Amino acid sequence: KPGGYANVARISLEALTAMWEILFDSGNPGSAVDWLNRAIAVRGDVAVFHYMLGCCFQAQGKINDAVTSFARSVELEPAFAKAFNNLGCTLEAMGNLNGAFECYDRALELDPKLAVACYNKGNAFRQAGDLANAVACVRAGLTIDPQHADWHCNLGDLLFNRLLLDEAVSSYRAAIEIDPAFSRAWSGLGLGLQALRRNEEAEASLR
Repeated sequence: KPGGYANVARISLEALTAMWEILFDSGNPGSAVDWLNRAIAVRGDVAVFHYMLGCCFQAQGKINDAVTSFARSVELEPAFAKAFNNLGCTLEAMGNLNGAFECYDRALELDPKLAVACYNKGNAFRQAGDLANAVACVRAGLTIDPQHADWHCNLGDLLFNRLLLDEAVSSYRAAIEIDPAFSRAWSGLGLGLQALRRNEEAEASLR
């Protein structure tokens, strides 16, 4: 339990990180914030503490606080690709697309294999109304890490909106292959098949 340690300064970084992961993954970011604030009070120069705190604020919907934490994290560790990605997400949530693009680009400069930064950049392009670049970025993310049903489904939506129907159907099928209970992917598949006039297959999918 968090109250079991009187002095967080005596806890190793590995132990604190493990405790944060347990609390965060269990849906209890508030308790993780308490741990992290005590850690930062002792070691405010550790970038990962600010990153983890930013993740907690992000989960709680405290976007301004999350921006502050992620910004401090990359200030302390300018090569922290994941922190740049998360900073981009929070700036995007605030409507600052230019700042978000800068962060995603920086994250990918630091780690070209950071699939989530590719995917998030695609979402930013979608918000900006640039569907062609949105498709390219989401595809790039899936090339690196293809095991995301929601990414495949969102790619299907983008392709459907661009009237690339065969490709959209393939993306929805990829999502369903990963998660056979993904209802939104089944719905997208059905609509895509309807648009292709493959009505019997569409009816089966929509059921």
